[in-house]
Amino acid sequence: MKVLFVCVGNVCRSPMAESIFKGLCESGGYSNIVVKSAGLYIHSRQMMPTAREALLQCGEKPISEEFIPTQFHSDMVAEFDYIITMNKAQAEHIGDFANVYTVDELSGCGDVLDPYMASLEIYTMVCKQLQNALIHIYKKIVLSNSLGY
Repeated sequence: MKVLFVCVGNVCRSPMAESIFKGLCESGGYSNIVVKSAGLYIHSRQMMPTAREALLQCGEKPISEEFIPTQFHSDMVAEFDYIITMNKAQAEHIGDFANVYTVDELSGCGDVLDPYMASLEIYTMVCKQLQNALIHIYKKIVLSNSLGY
C-alpha cells in the first residue's frame, strides 16, 4: 500500500501527516506501507522549522532533516493507492479520481487549517488535529482496509 499526503507547499501539514502516519504504521508493524508527502505549489526547499517543533511537542518523530519538499505531479495519481489532501479545494485541484480523498472524508475530523507562518501554538493545534484524524484514517485504510486497496 502506498499513501501520499498533499497540501499546498509540502512544508507544514503534509510532512507532519507523513511523519505521524509513518509512526502509526511502524508502531503497528506495517513497515511495508509507503508513506510520502507532496505539495501542489512548491516554494521552499525545506520543511518549516515550526512544523518540526510542533511534531516534537506532540510526541512525534519528525521526518529527516534532509527532507526536501516534493512537487505533486499527475503521475502520482497512478502511483499511490491513497492520495489524501488537507481540504476539498486541494482534492478538486488534483481531480476526480477514486483514490483521492480529503482528511475530512476519511476521518470526519474536518479540514486541516494551514498554519503557514503562524505561531508554534497554531502548529501544535494542527499537529494534534492531524494525530486525531490520522488515527481514524489508519484504522480505516490499514487495519480494516475497508476501501479495498
